[in-house]
Amino acid sequence: MAICTIHDARYPDPLRQRPVITGLTIFNNVVTREAFIRGLPLIGLRMICDKAEDYANPIEPSVQDGVKIAASIATLTTSHNGSQPRAAVFAF
Repeated sequence: MAICTIHDARYPDPLRQRPVITGLTIFNNVVTREAFIRGLPLIGLRMICDKAEDYANPIEPSVQDGVKIAASIATLTTSHNGSQPRAAVFAF
């Protein structure tokens, strides 16, 4: 099992972007904390979806970003030993 953060949004209007990012930060803090408390790996979608071209629109990942997300999942499944609880962040 793995946990994912919620990726940021990319609104062109800074007045809309700022409150969205603030709200997501609160949710992602809870997600991160709970993953680490439980010793579960965390896929950092905020770090993976880090370029404008990673978004098809302000809230959905593009095909390019889908490839990056899939690569992170593949890395997690091939390199994380799930038999022992150990928190780790994956963001490739």
